[in-house]
Amino acid sequence: MVDIFELVRRRVSIVITVYNCDDLVARCLKSLSDCFDKTMPETIVVDNAGLDSTKALIEQFGVRYERMPKDGGFAGANNVGYKLCTKEFVCLVNSDTVFHENPFPELIAFMDSHPKAQVAQGTVILRNGIAGEDGKTDDGGVFLSPMGTIEMTQRLLDPSDPRIQQPSRVFSAYGAMFFMRTGWHDHVGGVLFHDHFYAYNEEVDLCHRTWIAGGEVWYVPTKHVDHAHSATFKRNFDPRPIRKHLLYNCRFSLLTCLSVLSALKIIPLFECYFYGMAII
Repeated sequence: MVDIFELVRRRVSIVITVYNCDDLVARCLKSLSDCFDKTMPETIVVDNAGLDSTKALIEQFGVRYERMPKDGGFAGANNVGYKLCTKEFVCLVNSDTVFHENPFPELIAFMDSHPKAQVAQGTVILRNGIAGEDGKTDDGGVFLSPMGTIEMTQRLLDPSDPRIQQPSRVFSAYGAMFFMRTGWHDHVGGVLFHDHFYAYNEEVDLCHRTWIAGGEVWYVPTKHVDHAHSATFKRNFDPRPIRKHLLYNCRFSLLTCLSVLSALKIIPLFECYFYGMAII
C-alpha cells in the first residue's frame, strides 16, 4: 500500500504567504502538520515584512521561512516562494485556511490522469461566521463573463450540491488553494504572477494565460479546506479601495491576454462596467 503522506512529501511543495497574522498562519500550519502526522512536506512560508515574532513562530513547525525586504503583496510573496519549490507540484495556500483532512492525494491523482490539466483547485468551504454563507462553498471555480468580469457561479453552494461533486473545467482556479505543475510558468510568459499585481485577480490572469497556452484549469472535488475569506486583508487594509483595485487588475489582465479582435468586443463592455462601479 502506498503511503499517502510520503507520496505527497515526494511530489508537492506548499507556499504560504503571511502578513501580520501570526495566529492565522499558526492555525494553518498546525492543521497541515496534523494532516501529515507531524512530518510536513516541503513548505515555504513567505513573510511580507510583517511582525518580528513571525520567524520564531514559523520555525517551530520545521518549515522554511523567507522574509520579504518589503511588502510585495500576495502576488510578490508567492513569486518568491514559488522559485524555491523543488517538487513536481506546488500548492499556493492562504494563511487563513484550515486543513481537516489531506486533499493532496486527490489532486495528484487527478493531475496524473489529466496530462493537459496544468492548474487545479480543491474544495474550499467558507468560514466567515455570516449566517447563510458560513459552511457553504467559498468558490468552486471562476468563470469569465462576456463583458470581461469575473463570475463565481459555484460560490455559496451547499457542499452536497451535485455541481461540486464532480470535476469540471473552470476558467480560473481559486487562489486560496491553487495547485499547479511546477515549471508551467515557462509556458505562459516565463512569470508566475506579473509585477503589476499586488493582490486580487493574479490567479485569474495566470489561468487565462494557461488556456491561451493550451493548458487546462479544473475544479476537483477533494477533502475540503476551510477558508476565512479575506481575514488577513480585513485586519490590515481599508476594504473600500479593494473593488477599485480588483477592477484595475481585471483591466490589466484583459489588455495583456486578449487578442485584438477579442479586446475590441470585450473592453468597451468592461469599461462601461468599470466606470459604472466607480460612480456607484
